[in-house]
Amino acid sequence: MKEPHYSQQFWLNRGMITDQEVDSHSPIDELFQNKDETQEKEETEPFVQNGSGIFDGIHWQTGSASSLHAAQKPLSLYLPERYESNYEYPLIVWLHSDYSDEEELFDIIPQISDQNFMAIGFRGNVETQEGCKWGNSEIERALFFSELHDTLKEFRREFHIHPKRIYLAGLGTGATMALQGMLHYPDWFAGAIAINSLFSNVESPLARFRSLNEQRTLLIETTASEQSFDNSNATLKAGRLLHSAGIDATSEIYKTSEEIDPQVLLRVNHWIMQAIATSW
Repeated sequence: MKEPHYSQQFWLNRGMITDQEVDSHSPIDELFQNKDETQEKEETEPFVQNGSGIFDGIHWQTGSASSLHAAQKPLSLYLPERYESNYEYPLIVWLHSDYSDEEELFDIIPQISDQNFMAIGFRGNVETQEGCKWGNSEIERALFFSELHDTLKEFRREFHIHPKRIYLAGLGTGATMALQGMLHYPDWFAGAIAINSLFSNVESPLARFRSLNEQRTLLIETTASEQSFDNSNATLKAGRLLHSAGIDATSEIYKTSEEIDPQVLLRVNHWIMQAIATSW
């Protein structure tokens, strides 16, 4: 049954960071370049009431999804079909493709699993006439992940989230942003899932990223023809590079005409749950 969608605007006072807090340039930035993606937007209906904090006053039910609008960054939430308040859920942080928005999460997460995860989706930090996309300059990245970090702290006050099972995931340029987030802020995330991200200069060294030995990455490329060979080859090379830096990196290529094939999303579920099973 299709998950109900809801939305209502509320406001959050956000802190700002200074230029001094922005990471200095790193060779890892050269791994990535932009890629355009398109997704359709769905209509939503009221779900939450205004509150003093980012998740105060939420009225929710199991098997539901919602859109929450903070002062500058709209959010989407997905709750499991049968939410158990005493269980520490893994959390998927979804970063959408270009010219889509945070509600892309509503199409993606139920296809991964309607029960195994909680999920939160963020809107791209650059708005254009065509829609939202991700800006990857140092200041844009630092500001976005500062906001994301504050949001996740509030999220964990409202819901039972496992602190060591928070995964960044994204599609297209959202995948690029997810990988950059894991690499620059490894203490915040267990790993990253990147679907159809583009890479360049995969020979760049990762010497400064010595704290990544506990992180995991799943790099997926979907291809419909031999014309996508270069992208597939770059994905495999990027996986080897990340592995050389001590990351548990998996690269997989799927031949399919669908950008988001159901088997790809089922693979994401299996990949995350496999790590959970081996940790017990």
